[in-house]
Amino acid sequence: MLRLLALVFCLFLVTHVRAFAMTADAGTTEILRWPGGRQAALALMFDDNLPSQQANAVPLLIKHGLSATFYVNPDRNGFRTSTFWQRDLPQAGFELGVHTLNHRATEASAPADIAACVALLRPLAGTRLLSFARPGPASAWAVSPETTIALLEQHDLVSRDNKLLMYTGQTTAQLDSWIDDLIRKGEALKICFHGVDGDHHSVSMPVFTAFVERIAARKEALWSTWHLAIHVHETVQAQATASAKVTADGILVELTTRADPTLYSCLLTLRTTVPSAWASCRVTQGKRTTIVSVEHGAVQYEAQPGTVAIELREAAKP
Repeated sequence: MLRLLALVFCLFLVTHVRAFAMTADAGTTEILRWPGGRQAALALMFDDNLPSQQANAVPLLIKHGLSATFYVNPDRNGFRTSTFWQRDLPQAGFELGVHTLNHRATEASAPADIAACVALLRPLAGTRLLSFARPGPASAWAVSPETTIALLEQHDLVSRDNKLLMYTGQTTAQLDSWIDDLIRKGEALKICFHGVDGDHHSVSMPVFTAFVERIAARKEALWSTWHLAIHVHETVQAQATASAKVTADGILVELTTRADPTLYSCLLTLRTTVPSAWASCRVTQGKRTTIVSVEHGAVQYEAQPGTVAIELREAAKP
């Protein structure tokens, strides 16, 4: 009897000492600003669905595994009869944005114009939110700020027009400095081009190629994607909270966000400290399970904000 009691007591100590160690070493969870723990985000943009973009920009971007947003004028440059713009480009993972039918609008014409663009582009994009860029110069968008805001809200459009850098003849070194400065600051940036080795406001192919190669070389630090991906991620991340609870056999993480899930839904990247004895971790959320390595006492993983908690457990040793 005494031996049995001693055994029970030892098991009790083992369980509670392990739980105490878990509490002391584990559970702190951080929501990282950018996917994969990258340092900054970049959205490449192209205006006016120009032939040189199809011939020169898109093949180079695909070669380097990069995406971008193309702001199109459906009544110009053959958009309505083009399978490239209406089928091939969206299927290749590029975003189409609203840029008015003919690169101009007035207070009177803007409501019907934007409605027609949205009706055409939303089925191609497959998303409720669409990116919007007003045409320039200012005379091309002769629409009041009040009407502009109302149209954006009515059609679930997200304007790209603040904090936008436009290519106006910068050298490769100047473009590179934009990227270096962006990564140093850890922010998001939008850079817009028009023609690529052709058409108007053109960037030469050597300059553009060097710039794209520079971005591709910084993939570990730079999240290069399309406009709405960055906007949605920023919205979800800014309103997200994470809390963790240590259990007897692992860590339970709750991840929530106040963002409207009907418009804003994406994975977030989390980093959670785990016991120093763990070499790898099994991360489970709903039906999705991944095994991640422990680095510097923590694991980094992706999770969907919502009602399903994330379970972290030590992965079985091989």
